[in-house]
Amino acid sequence: MAVAPLAAAAGELLPSPAAYAAETARRLDPGDTWQRYWAVIQRLNDRAARQGDRVGLWRVSTNEIVRSSPQRTGPRISRVPYPVGRPSDPRRVPRLKTGFRWADDDFLTRNWRPQGITSNYDAFGGSPGATVLLVSWDAHPGARAEGTRISLVHVPASGPVRYWHALLAEPVMQGRDPGFRAVHVHAGGLVWYGKWLYVTDTRVGLRVFNLENMLRVRTAARNQGRFGFQDGYYSADGYAYVLPQVLTYRDTAGGFTYSQVALDRSQATHRLVVSEWSQDGHRPRIARWPLNPRTGLLARGTSGVPIVYPGPRSVQGAVSVRGRYYLNVGHGVSGNGELRSWRPAGTTWELPPGPEDLSYDARGDVLWTLGEYAPGDDDTHPGKYRTRYVYALKR
Repeated sequence: MAVAPLAAAAGELLPSPAAYAAETARRLDPGDTWQRYWAVIQRLNDRAARQGDRVGLWRVSTNEIVRSSPQRTGPRISRVPYPVGRPSDPRRVPRLKTGFRWADDDFLTRNWRPQGITSNYDAFGGSPGATVLLVSWDAHPGARAEGTRISLVHVPASGPVRYWHALLAEPVMQGRDPGFRAVHVHAGGLVWYGKWLYVTDTRVGLRVFNLENMLRVRTAARNQGRFGFQDGYYSADGYAYVLPQVLTYRDTAGGFTYSQVALDRSQATHRLVVSEWSQDGHRPRIARWPLNPRTGLLARGTSGVPIVYPGPRSVQGAVSVRGRYYLNVGHGVSGNGELRSWRPAGTTWELPPGPEDLSYDARGDVLWTLGEYAPGDDDTHPGKYRTRYVYALKR
């Protein structure tokens, strides 16, 4: 397999310029989205402070949520969760460090599929204590109106995990009142960096959300189907938490698919790593954008220059660690997936069907990933393919 040569540049291991001579630099433009969204968020925060109990709106942080009673719990797993109990090639089994499965309603539902993953290592580096994950879910028929949801997952050293769901929200004015509406994106990749959550928007670019400015709203049963401010109070289709958007980075040139995103903390300059899922004839590409260490946002005036990955097209997640790329490749609901390393010579491990996004955590030198399929997703083998687990593999 031919691969791009690697060259050292400014203390980093990056693909050499020859590897992307034919590719166009990608610029991401925030436009006026910061000013537009922040004007509404300020009004939401002000109303929460002055009238929160009356209108059902309270500002809350991720730390406060993690310290609260869990909405759901999930049991731990002790082996890589192949659907029939074993891989097709036992010689290519990766090493499991830890993992869990979702509570039954989330494990079995066909209304949602988990997609992206990131951790508090991405956010803060080598912080001690329990692992906290953020996982995105793509809505399928039955949940379309709810948009996109995020799970905040507390993973202790032992015992069951605890987690909470939140909906992504776009701040908008609803008449004279500040409000919000559902965000409809596939959310195939996530990066938590400081207070920001980056979410891929497949044909647009990246959306950014502020994890220090989450909102809690009313959750009465009669709030099902309601979103934002209606009849004098706030709700989010029965969900307790919403996460407001603060920015949209738009690829104004188009032609690049923002399928997944991960963070590379292993280099002097931290970078977002965006990868493509491609089924239209061209090879998937990977592009990297530097982050401003002071603001945590994209460094101004910089571009991402894609390199071409010469392997399979169905890339579901990619991350780079000290110059080596790791990529998840899917083969549908009934075919085992693959975790491939790429750096002139690579290794391939066998994964359960439906592997999705990747996130690296140096605290255990592990790659976090997750599966998307629920029982019944393969109509020819109903109930057979259960791969909806979250797990960490030794690198």
